[in-house]
Amino acid sequence: MFMGRLHPVKRLELTLECLAQLRTERPDARLLVFGRGDEAYERSLHDRAQSLGVSDGVCWAGWIEREARWEALASADVLLLNSLFENFGCVIPEAALVGTGVVASDNLSMGDDLRRSNVGEVCTPDAESLARGVLRVLDDHDSERMRRWAEEMFSPQAIASQLGSMYASVMDGDRRGTQESTT
Repeated sequence: MFMGRLHPVKRLELTLECLAQLRTERPDARLLVFGRGDEAYERSLHDRAQSLGVSDGVCWAGWIEREARWEALASADVLLLNSLFENFGCVIPEAALVGTGVVASDNLSMGDDLRRSNVGEVCTPDAESLARGVLRVLDDHDSERMRRWAEEMFSPQAIASQLGSMYASVMDGDRRGTQESTT
């Protein structure tokens, strides 16, 4: 599954190439795409799927309302996110909260958290590596571990604790700077 804005920065062409690669081992693999974008870009994605021979395995579901996101995320086996960049990548913890496996490219900052916590797969942004990551998640995915990770990292209590630690660190730095300047 992909969920987000359909824009070149999201590298959906690479996602389609990943599907083509994946189908060499799993011919029944399918890609569900939730999102909308510029009409010309969407057309180019349909054309790319056709040229790769995977258009029969892609469902272009369009925009999804916020209320339906959770059900859509929970229905997927794997969320694939291989954007050029993401400010945060909210869809990763959202997928994790419902136990959906995650494959992310290693250029995304959220990839470090996935790798450190040993949840999901973090891959180089090429079709073969991403397809191997998807296969690993399909073969060895622990939904409960994904949920626990997301709750430990992104619950209101976890965020409050992280903010408290950050503020304490900033304050300690200010105090040390003040002490250093007076001595």
